[in-house]
Amino acid sequence: RLKTTEGHQIIFDDTNERIYISTAKGRNWVELDEDGRIFIYAKDEINVRSEDDINIKSEKNINIKAKKKINLESEEDEINLQAQKHIGLKYTENKIKMQSRTGFGVKVDQGPIKLDCSNDIDITTSSGRTSIYSRNEINIRSENSIKITTALNLDLKSRVTRLTTQTSLFVSAPSNIIID
Repeated sequence: RLKTTEGHQIIFDDTNERIYISTAKGRNWVELDEDGRIFIYAKDEINVRSEDDINIKSEKNINIKAKKKINLESEEDEINLQAQKHIGLKYTENKIKMQSRTGFGVKVDQGPIKLDCSNDIDITTSSGRTSIYSRNEINIRSENSIKITTALNLDLKSRVTRLTTQTSLFVSAPSNIIID
């Protein structure tokens, strides 16, 4: 054991097979054990800084947990998430919010994009337009009603427009219905 007059210490513990370094009041300490584990504790902040890259690699999992927020920020460039199989976002209490100042893109090279929700799905634009485009078919299906509401005109344009119903077709307008 090495101990300063103020109480800072380094312990070489052969009995428990560990090395322990701590400040006098125990507010910060580092422990290395024989099993290959390293424990670091700080009463306040832990800061790591490099003028080049910082690399963290594990042959198994990397787990990050906080009682409050986890903040990731890139001051000058991008934040990239990459996985061989799956990237999952799960929020147990409220909402997942994604926000961008200029654009937001989702691209899938193979397979579908699937939105699966047990409640409502709302797509809203505060200005501009909302477009859905496909090089193939667009299918809209509901186990209940489909309602299309607009404050102005509803334009349907196609080479052939076919309305098919099992029973009745109702067309109603407060004044004129024009078919040309």
